[in-house]
Amino acid sequence: MLEDMVAMAAVPAPVPPLSTNEVFTSDQWRTLLSICEVFLPSISSSIIEEKKYAEARSKVVGILPDTADDNLADRYLAENVVMSKDFKEALNQRFARYVPQGQVQGLASLLSALNSKIGCLVMTGSMVSLHDQDLLSRTKIVMKWAHSYLDPCRALYQAAEFLTKATWLAQSSVLHQILDYPKVPRNIERHPGYDFKFLDFSNEPANAPVQIDADVIIIGSGCGAGVVAEHLSSSLSRLNPKPRILLLEKGYHFSNSHFPMDQSAAGVNLQEGGGGVLSDDGSIAVLAGSTWGGGGTVNWSASLQPQHFVREEWAAKNRLPFMLSQEFQECLDEVCDKMGVCKPNDLNGLAQIEHNFGNSTLLEGARRLGLTAKVVPQNSAGKHHYCGRCSFGCASSTKQGPATFWLPAAAEQGTEFVEGCFVEKIIWDESRGPKRNATGVKATWVSRARDVTRQLNISAKHIIVSSGTLHSPLLLHRSGLTPAVNGHIGSNLHLHPAIGVHGTYPQRANPWDGAILTTVMTGCENLDGNGHGAKVEVNLGTPDITGTIMPSRPQLSLSNIESTMESALDYRVRIARHGHAFAFIVIARDHAEAGNSKKSYVYCDPNDMQKVRVNYTPSPTDRKHLLEAAIAAARMHFVMGAKTIDIFNPNISMFERPTARTTKLNASQSRTLSDEDAFENWLSDIRASGISLFDPRTSRVGSAHQMGTCRMSASPTDGVVDPRGKVWDTENVYIADASILPSASGVNPMISNMGLSLHVARGIAKTIEQSWEC
Repeated sequence: MLEDMVAMAAVPAPVPPLSTNEVFTSDQWRTLLSICEVFLPSISSSIIEEKKYAEARSKVVGILPDTADDNLADRYLAENVVMSKDFKEALNQRFARYVPQGQVQGLASLLSALNSKIGCLVMTGSMVSLHDQDLLSRTKIVMKWAHSYLDPCRALYQAAEFLTKATWLAQSSVLHQILDYPKVPRNIERHPGYDFKFLDFSNEPANAPVQIDADVIIIGSGCGAGVVAEHLSSSLSRLNPKPRILLLEKGYHFSNSHFPMDQSAAGVNLQEGGGGVLSDDGSIAVLAGSTWGGGGTVNWSASLQPQHFVREEWAAKNRLPFMLSQEFQECLDEVCDKMGVCKPNDLNGLAQIEHNFGNSTLLEGARRLGLTAKVVPQNSAGKHHYCGRCSFGCASSTKQGPATFWLPAAAEQGTEFVEGCFVEKIIWDESRGPKRNATGVKATWVSRARDVTRQLNISAKHIIVSSGTLHSPLLLHRSGLTPAVNGHIGSNLHLHPAIGVHGTYPQRANPWDGAILTTVMTGCENLDGNGHGAKVEVNLGTPDITGTIMPSRPQLSLSNIESTMESALDYRVRIARHGHAFAFIVIARDHAEAGNSKKSYVYCDPNDMQKVRVNYTPSPTDRKHLLEAAIAAARMHFVMGAKTIDIFNPNISMFERPTARTTKLNASQSRTLSDEDAFENWLSDIRASGISLFDPRTSRVGSAHQMGTCRMSASPTDGVVDPRGKVWDTENVYIADASILPSASGVNPMISNMGLSLHVARGIAKTIEQSWEC
């Protein structure tokens, strides 16, 4: 058995050379690490009330696997997180590679202030440097920052909490032993992927740009790019001479043998920003793919078509009547058919989808509450696909995304590929008017080993930008299509803000096993009567993802003088019980307040053209919708028997059934509080506080869906591309990705993106065919 598991293990993924840049001074590092220690200190009965320690230890021991040794719980609680060399090195690499330089400098200034007497007095109330204070004193100070009236203090608290947890969760083998979380998935299947060939420019002279001629350039390799490449290569294959199609991707290809990657490697090789991009105010973390296959490599298999009320909005409000046409429906159906997505009325096909513990619980919990729920079709070609780690790459080649289906099909028809190719800008022939006729692109190519760099000048008659919602508008900006030319480029950012609602059960749930998202509860999707609300689905269950979004609760340490470490202890106990738990994910369709779209946009980091910045704050109405659907999700957990229910928000306390508590209630409580009464009281407290619990200054949501920054429109005064996907006022530049969606899709946007991209590709193919015939 052991030999079989070793044989199925992923091959370690190569990582780029480590940065040698030390981002902070030694004093700044000492201060930062002293703050990080507050969130995950080494906990023992010597620094915390003995009764509290014994209680926490008992909860951990109660869920240990049978194979655990006697002192595993003590080793887990006492694990020293921040003092290791690996912890500091991981933080340094994250700052050096992914965090915008301005933010790094801002953090450095705050850390320096904490090393000065005046700065320390203002931020801590003491003139003693923070790193010189004992752990209990530091904990009281840092916990107060969570709700400080000083913006820098709150920002420092949130940054330190996120960085500490994310780094520890990627490194802690002790936690994996506690959870019985296998390095190799128990249900893993390995099937070979496609053997891509990439153009290599290592042998080209370095003293001048490499000149390349093509007919069509596609920039990006995600869901939109894959559909476009497959359609153009197929539909244009009969032309003579056959057009040369060149697809450029800034990330790199990894074979299935490297999947699923661990979180550290995935952050470097598969995900934008090392794992996420924080909005400027820290209120939302945006997750996106940055690899061969783009978001299609790291997304799940959920394949939902946009609903009628959304398409109706696009047709009426955005004046795009074809959104209600059969032509668009044919595009949606074609991409689904090619990926083997069963139709909603294919009961036999839906019955073949196997549900894990969380998805089975959603279906039954919704049924018991009378809420509408359904099975979500999957892009798995009708094959068994029980993979719980697709966000780190699918080892089985079953998920029919760009790297598994669309791009191999394009390759077979002659499309050529370049990896490690960052397109700096589009080149224009200004003789026909400013920024009208594109003649090609200027790009920088970096070899997979990162040891060779070449400049590329690539000419082409047709440019298709499919770099995604975050990067497509930035490429247009770098190419001279600035906000002064078209103010809609980069604006109108739409996200699906999301929160987790975690439930812990008496039995093991193993939430990392099985297909991630195979069901959806839609009973809260139209809370305002205008198509805005939230859906409830099942979240990715790996401990690194769950533990990062599981909040600390600073009020615990502040309210209990005898147990200053209680917040850190509480967090360790909650994540240790994750093997018996799973999280619903509540996903809102944003911009119920139309005015919020004006404040939602992306832009280029002024110090690095390859880094994207996000300005976005969830509106009060969108936060209200999240809260309503989170309460519905909590009710599903309750009726299904969850012992604890945790809405992942630092301002909302966790619910624990009175009958499930390990500590006895006092006599009056035990007489008056049933499980039902306690639960309803908890919900009443939440409703009484309302959306203040989701204050963006003190809490954070996430989003894995980005849309709208190059939205399609009926006129150039309302958007970026015309109904054919062509950038307004240009002759031959198109966009085909989720950025052209007029607004939030309201469902996982893969199919909406692919269907609209196919519509764009069909028009481009006709244009090229006509020009070839002439």
